[in-house]
Amino acid sequence: MKELHLAEINEERLKEVAAQTRPVTATTDYRRLIGNPSIDAVMISTTPEGTHYQFARETMLAGKHVFLEKPIALELAEADELIQLSARRSCSSPSATRSGSIPSSRT
Repeated sequence: MKELHLAEINEERLKEVAAQTRPVTATTDYRRLIGNPSIDAVMISTTPEGTHYQFARETMLAGKHVFLEKPIALELAEADELIQLSARRSCSSPSATRSGSIPSSRT
């Protein structure tokens, strides 16, 4: 990773995490990151989990690779759509993980 760009809808949390990580971009609107041509991949780690599908879909439609915290989607049809979309768009498949297993994500 060359640069860190951060999106968080909670402004107080955004300020807190930005102070700890010093990202290039810190925004409350994730679409600013999706629209940034210098960003190739996005890690999605959000709550509520019902937002995973929407965020991942928009990110892949923008041609970016997605690393997605579990679950990929709440509905099987949505998960299938994301997998098919990643294949059609030549994006990395929406991988799923728990962010707590990534050392740099622990606070």
